[in-house]
Amino acid sequence: MWDTIGFNTAIIEAYGWLEVVLVYEDTNYGNGLIPYLVDAFQDVGARVPNRSAISLFSSDAEILRELGRLNSTSTRIFLVHMTASLGSKFFILAKLIGMMREGYAWIVTEGLSTLLDPVSSEAMDSMEGVLGERPHIPMTKYLEDFMIRWKKPKKMTAGLNLFGLWAYDTVWALAMAVEKVGIENSSSKKQNVSTNLATLGTSAMGKTLVETVLRLKFGRLSGNFQLVKGQLHYYILALARRFFARRRIIRPTRRFCATDNIKRSANKCDKINRRAK
Repeated sequence: MWDTIGFNTAIIEAYGWLEVVLVYEDTNYGNGLIPYLVDAFQDVGARVPNRSAISLFSSDAEILRELGRLNSTSTRIFLVHMTASLGSKFFILAKLIGMMREGYAWIVTEGLSTLLDPVSSEAMDSMEGVLGERPHIPMTKYLEDFMIRWKKPKKMTAGLNLFGLWAYDTVWALAMAVEKVGIENSSSKKQNVSTNLATLGTSAMGKTLVETVLRLKFGRLSGNFQLVKGQLHYYILALARRFFARRRIIRPTRRFCATDNIKRSANKCDKINRRAK
């Protein structure tokens, strides 16, 4: 959460925007981030004059009415915090009424940008010019081979996304840790066999297993797997124009989303957009 707050705050600061409208889905996921974004934006001199909470069950007509209300205000900087299902519909409708043209600025949080892989081409086209960030996944031979196997007939039909790749690598890390610790240490403190979860034993190797996972560093589907202070270490990819065009990789720094890195990324995105017009 703090990474995406830092990134978006640095974007606002780098462009010198003084007002930002927050648009988010009306769920625990959507509402949870908003107070932190408001505080972070205020710290860099930007205010939030308006907010828009949109229900997951909103009809197209209801979303269009809300877009019309937002369009009637003077602010043209919008930050969208939604899941992919609602976000893709939202941007299609925003483009329909002309709010994706020059003169508007749109930012999306990591929760939306990382889940865009399965959405329709219409949704992707509607989001041209949107700025966001997502963890960088390098296209390696290992990942290419895995994707080919995944798409084979009679295999899984669901699309791959970032969280699926992370889940795969996490299971792989756990298996490697178990192998390193050794099966001889896998005895439990309680040896009784029961279907009652409250009486199940606690593994004596648990602490050692966790410590081993924390020390692991290897390359797999999502790139280099390494936990730093218990968190997955990755590079941020700033995105503009089309989400799958690689525009700038921002390397983690002390602030992780350092403003000087974001400024360079923002300037590069400006040049890209001018060339694309």
